[in-house]
Amino acid sequence: MLLDYLVPVLVSMLFYCGVNIVLHYVVIPPAKLSEREKKDYFGEHISLIHSVFAATLAFTVYYKEGGINYDTPITMAHIFVIGHSMGYFTYDAIYAELFGLHDWAMRFHHIFVILGGFPVYFSSNGGSLGITCCFLTEISNPAMQLRLILKSQGKTDTLLFKVSQFLFASIFLFNRGVFGTFINYNSWQYDLNFMISISISMLYGLSCFWNYVIILMLLKELKGKGVTLKEKFIIKFIHFLKKYQKAIIAAIFIWATFMPHVFKYMGCTKHHIKIRNFTII
Repeated sequence: MLLDYLVPVLVSMLFYCGVNIVLHYVVIPPAKLSEREKKDYFGEHISLIHSVFAATLAFTVYYKEGGINYDTPITMAHIFVIGHSMGYFTYDAIYAELFGLHDWAMRFHHIFVILGGFPVYFSSNGGSLGITCCFLTEISNPAMQLRLILKSQGKTDTLLFKVSQFLFASIFLFNRGVFGTFINYNSWQYDLNFMISISISMLYGLSCFWNYVIILMLLKELKGKGVTLKEKFIIKFIHFLKKYQKAIIAAIFIWATFMPHVFKYMGCTKHHIKIRNFTII
């Protein structure tokens, strides 16, 4: 039984090692990049490939099962989809450490994904919950990785860069901010293993953290668009966010962990978005 879980992870890790080797023969990084930046450039291509595969696999199973089912037993389809992504994230964390690509935010990201993802992966139920989270989190990543690749190529003034930046930010903020809140709340309404529910809250907290980072990024983009009252407000808001950054990050994870309990004890029940017999969230 344990082998059923380990094989997808190990195969995925070996697959992305192989992809890395192939990319070094077919992708030529811009000459202006440093050696470290070239390693990151290859990593962006691998992440793009993973996000497309992961989102496609997760959506296929999600659609065939009629949407999300919070407390159904885990199946081999769930194990395959989640194992594929957990193998990639394990590979990516090792790759980033080996070549010095980790900053504190990305190391933080990898730690939380691994700590939050494996308890769901090794559970007896919650597999549908896991693949839905996989789809929602990965569907915005192709646009993000394309944006990073174009940035490395110095193509930040192109229409493709602007479109990919808009798609990434809008899909990311909506999926993780709106749908993610529903999933985190509902996961505590079902009879799931405590480790699954707390893992979902950890992953939701991580999503909220990246929402905060993206909002900060968007505010910086808006800054300098004209000396107006709006710009003055944006500048003050950026300064406020930076000044109280640690408190804001702590508040994000307190919200992610305790919000479901507060609403549950207030008497709130399950909340789903459905179309006929298809449970979207």
